[in-house]
Amino acid sequence: MILTDDEEAAKWFRKGRYEGRGEVMYHEDSIEINGWNAYMTPEQAARGLMLMQNYPDDVEDLPEQPFYRDLREFPLFKDIEVVK
Repeated sequence: MILTDDEEAAKWFRKGRYEGRGEVMYHEDSIEINGWNAYMTPEQAARGLMLMQNYPDDVEDLPEQPFYRDLREFPLFKDIEVVK
């Protein structure tokens, strides 16, 4: 937990704790900062690792609707060079 009376810091922390995203749908967002995903407890992480041990190595991808946006559309990534 972070306590602050700085409005700008509070806005940044809210975005930072949610992968740099705002509190809107992914397809409506404009990612401008690098953030983190900090939701999992150690118990949840351990259980996830145990479950993944039994997951098959080759599984067909499931279609995503709507498709994920190209990261270069977001201000945070727009100037990154593509390596081919």
